[in-house]
Amino acid sequence: MGKIVVINGYPRSGKDTFIDICKKHVSVQQISIIDPVKRIAEECEWHGSKDPKDRKFLCSLKDLLTEYNDLPFKIVCYCAEGFYENSQDDILFVTMRQPEDIERYKRLYPEAVTLFIDRLDAKLENSQVDDSMKNDADDGVENYNYDYYISNNSTLEEFEEGAVTFLKDLEVM
Repeated sequence: MGKIVVINGYPRSGKDTFIDICKKHVSVQQISIIDPVKRIAEECEWHGSKDPKDRKFLCSLKDLLTEYNDLPFKIVCYCAEGFYENSQDDILFVTMRQPEDIERYKRLYPEAVTLFIDRLDAKLENSQVDDSMKNDADDGVENYNYDYYISNNSTLEEFEEGAVTFLKDLEVM
């Protein structure tokens, strides 16, 4: 059976880069709790940018959808079920920002592991966002006790070494 990894970190911390590195070593699927939100945001003329105003919009839209019918969470759960039932892949990476979502997901999938990508520059950039453009999703990423912490504060080669070590710890290589 494959492994589910809930991955988190500040914007621009290297989450997608980490997943891309893992794809060089094992078979991977990925989904983000924000993916369905982005599809709806495109209907509202959002064009894929991720400046603080856009990030706040996406967070607010996700909160509305969560309150309305919990669509973002339902979709990542649906993907997990499909992964366990049908996938031959080694890992399903699920990107989630808000600790309450991560905790809820872990209650449903206790075998999932959580991973935080730590990049000091990304944390600093987030701290410099104007208060009027901050959002709960980005500000709360460190408010969870993750199973693994990977540093992305050095070279790409060292980041890749951290990814390989992580994969070996998961026993998927």
